[in-house]
Amino acid sequence: MCGDEILISEECEDQNEISGDGCSSSCEVEWGFNCTKEVPSVCWSICGDGTQVGEEECDDGNQNEEDGCDSKCKLSQIA
Repeated sequence: MCGDEILISEECEDQNEISGDGCSSSCEVEWGFNCTKEVPSVCWSICGDGTQVGEEECDDGNQNEEDGCDSKCKLSQIA
């Protein structure tokens, strides 16, 4: 059961039933995120996959530094 603080058949368990934080309301890892397989699950966005999620300011689908979106998915100045 999602949100019960027990990780059995769920992909993730972040101790809430809120989507948009990497672990969905049905305890599935959301598109563009990776999550730890522990309780509570810690989820982070995948920078460079071309999908802007979470706290990413941008995601241009690569890890290049000087193209306006850096390797940490933060906006940067173009040289």
